[in-house]
Amino acid sequence: MFSSSSWIELLLSPVFSEYSIAGQVIEIDLLQSNKVCQALQNIMPSIVFNLAGYGVNPIERNELIAYQVNADLVREICHWIAEFKDKKWSGQHLVHVGSALEYGNIHNNLAEDSEPNPTTLYGNSKLAGTKNVARYCPELGIRGLTARLFSVYGPGELPKRLLPSLLETASTEQPLPLTVGRQKRDFTYVEDIAEGLLRLGLSTALPERS
Repeated sequence: MFSSSSWIELLLSPVFSEYSIAGQVIEIDLLQSNKVCQALQNIMPSIVFNLAGYGVNPIERNELIAYQVNADLVREICHWIAEFKDKKWSGQHLVHVGSALEYGNIHNNLAEDSEPNPTTLYGNSKLAGTKNVARYCPELGIRGLTARLFSVYGPGELPKRLLPSLLETASTEQPLPLTVGRQKRDFTYVEDIAEGLLRLGLSTALPERS
């Protein structure tokens, strides 16, 4: 969902202009599920992209809120989509954004049939949301899938993440403390993520139930 705060509108204005988007910005407290339901009923969307998440920011450590936003809300969205869905739409009704942290502690190469072993609150709660998509979409007769994102970078990143830190070091020439650099990461640019999610939304494929 969006926020109608003036700074959000200011941030989105050039994006809307560049891509000729005639969109409405709506502010909703995701912990008030009745407000989310009312918005979906009013909009009657053909497709919902759920990028809501709690726990990415290190200060977000409330377990109750984590499961409310990352898992319970997903289940509720599935039920609301089933009630208010566009019956003429042939693509996905729901594209839910998951996280690489859902895989957790897996020592071999990751695959879709890997058994998840999350080790963090964020990973566990996001996995619960993914399982809700896999369970409730078939039960409710809607098309939905989860896209797990890995190391997204680009505009809007927190200052302490790798790319902003490197840019800061390049401009200030101040030393940057780093590890020995043995971690393997697949970084994905945010524009590529947006295009990928749109392509998934247009897909008519039905994912296997897990």
